[in-house]
This record gives sequence, C-alpha cells and structure tokens, in this order.
Amino acid sequence: MQQSADNRSAVAIRWVSLAMVGITGLLMAGIAAVYLNLWFDRPTLIAIIEAEILTPGTPYRLSDPIAAAWLSIAALPTALSLWGLWNALKLFLGYREGAVFTEIAGRRLTYMGIALAMTPLAQILMTAATSVLLTMHNQVGQRQLTISMTETHLVVGVAGAMLLVIGWVLAEAARLAEDNRQIV
Repeated sequence: MQQSADNRSAVAIRWVSLAMVGITGLLMAGIAAVYLNLWFDRPTLIAIIEAEILTPGTPYRLSDPIAAAWLSIAALPTALSLWGLWNALKLFLGYREGAVFTEIAGRRLTYMGIALAMTPLAQILMTAATSVLLTMHNQVGQRQLTISMTETHLVVGVAGAMLLVIGWVLAEAARLAEDNRQIV
C-alpha cells in the first residue's frame, strides 16, 4: 500500500523534529556549559574583555566582585537565548507529536521571536555595562562606555521580530480555526 503525500510529509516532519529536539538540547547544554565555565576560567574572561569589550590597551580591573557582577549581567542575554531555545525544543516536541498548526505552536514561535529580538539588545546593554564596570576605577579620561552594535545585531533583531509576527499570526489562525470547528 502506498503512503499518501500528506502522510509522508507528516512522517518527515516527525523525524526532522526529533533531530531538531536533539540539536536544540545539545545547543542549550553547550550554551549553559560555556556560561558556567566562565565563572571559573579567568583567562577566557580576560580574552573576551580584551577582544570584544574594551579598546586595546585600556587599563581595567577584574577583581572577583567585578567578575561576578559582569557574569551576573551576562546572564540576561544567556537566559534569553536559553528561553528561546527552550521554546524551540517544546515546539519541536509538539511537532513530533503531530501538533503542527496549533495555537500553542504559534505562541511558542512568538516566544522564540521575542527571545531572538531581545537578545541583541541585551548583548549591547551587557557590553556597555561591562565596559563601565571594568573601567570605573580608572582615572578620569581612562574610563570607557563601549556601545557595540553590529549588522548581526540588526539582522538577528529583525529576524526575531519577523518570527514573533509569524508566530502571532499562526496562533491567531489556529484559534480562529478552532472557533470555526466548534460552531459547525
């Protein structure tokens, strides 16, 4: 007996979703591991400061309280990323079970879009706060407020906003379809 095209598509969606559950879970674990490792890896913290946060040659102080404050500030973009990925994981688990065009799938896409749109802003604010934190003990004229925004921040922010709207539309369409099913 030959499978219909719809059934083959459903089977493919389930298998791809299963793979995406694994990939998303590994990515979440990797992000969490890298973030937690920064608490104990001072050379990597220094490399990040000197390559990505302060202009070369800027004096700074990285005491334990300053490192802890920086990592606490860095928790915001990390948490947003993990929240977005958690919603992706739940979305793919739903797809795996066949819940594709549902209101919850739309909401999960919306949450992913919010996380994706907000992460670049959180990264920009984290870089600015960290630069002030690291140089606040410097003499006047050697303190820095670094605001770093790249094309990637803009692209990711716009992509997140688009995903938010697509999720919102999907959730609304699923809600309307359910309302229509109940009327008939």
